[in-house]
Amino acid sequence: MKICIFTHTHPRFPGDTAAPFMGILSEALAKLGHQVYVLMPYDLQIKRMKRPFKLVAYKYIFPKRLHTLGYSRTLQDDKSMGIFAYLLSPFLYFFGFLALLKLVHKEKIDVISSHWIIPNGFIAAIVSKLTGVAFTTTIPGSDVYMGGKNFFFRWMVGFAANSANYVLSDSNHYLKQLNDLGFFPQKKYVIRYGVDKNKFKPTRKDKTILKKLGLNQTAPVILAAGRMVAKKGFIYLIKAMPEVVKKIPKVKLVMIGDGDQRPILEREIAKLGVAGNVIFAGTISYAELAKYYNLADVFVMPSIRDEKGNIDASPVTMMEAMMCGTAVVATRFAGSDDVVAKGETGFLIKEKNSRQIAAGIIKLFAQGDLKVMKKKVRKVAEANFSSESVARKYLKVFKEII
Repeated sequence: MKICIFTHTHPRFPGDTAAPFMGILSEALAKLGHQVYVLMPYDLQIKRMKRPFKLVAYKYIFPKRLHTLGYSRTLQDDKSMGIFAYLLSPFLYFFGFLALLKLVHKEKIDVISSHWIIPNGFIAAIVSKLTGVAFTTTIPGSDVYMGGKNFFFRWMVGFAANSANYVLSDSNHYLKQLNDLGFFPQKKYVIRYGVDKNKFKPTRKDKTILKKLGLNQTAPVILAAGRMVAKKGFIYLIKAMPEVVKKIPKVKLVMIGDGDQRPILEREIAKLGVAGNVIFAGTISYAELAKYYNLADVFVMPSIRDEKGNIDASPVTMMEAMMCGTAVVATRFAGSDDVVAKGETGFLIKEKNSRQIAAGIIKLFAQGDLKVMKKKVRKVAEANFSSESVARKYLKVFKEII
């Protein structure tokens, strides 16, 4: 089968933190014996490297340095587009359309797998109408949220959703957002993005990283990871820390990532007097992430619906942490009962509730030896979101529609 993965974000170089889950999907489909073409916007950071799929990068503006859309840079604080992004968007749509049309004709593509309903689902819908090639569109979150921003975006979302052979998403929350916009695709399916179980697995704590962070081998560690934007809900984790520190004085919260919210988080930490218990690790390369997950006893993903209505459902960082066997405390936006079983693999909590975050963390540490839970968490992760199982679910859909 010839599959085109059509996206505006994808790993550009080894260790790139821009949507590593897209690279995992592309590789998994290729390793199952299919010809995979990844079509994405040009970026100055794209490096030539050996890949099991063919990467095609299209240019949409001149000079090259103006290629600034995609790769988690289009939205400011994951809420709104800047003026420059609006000005560049028509060029990306037009040249993305031409590139996809050309690729479909040249390589005789069997199915287009578009990711993010706008811009890529909309572009794929037009190409599908012109060529008759089946396509799916996957909704990871901010795209359907942007559909509620104005009439034009909403129309594009509707056109793509109603034209797609399948609308896929990694969370029912995003499909509900699509319904709230007034669109009810006949065929829809929830498939979480995958995690490489060979890269993310339980290991011993890395002594070099422990030294770098100033941690000792026995320090109780909480971990949080992701872009520091409002919808991640990290502010509520920070507000939970005084209660956690009361019960576990030596606990350390390690925060991976960066973003617009970091200064706000730092001010709150100083205000609450827990600066000695919080460590900002900054942006970590994808290759190093598993080592950090394995430092943690508990992973916290306090995702919320932010003041603009954007949500963070089914975050990949949580799935990566679980693949490393780390117990989780997460809101129902981030997790679900099938993967976060109460007291067995972690706890689900209400959003924007620091008291419940603290209680969940304290309960997990109170269980003493978390090694038994670690095996359960790993088993659940393998069953639900290993890269191969996810790729097979996509293939099942592709085979049905072609």
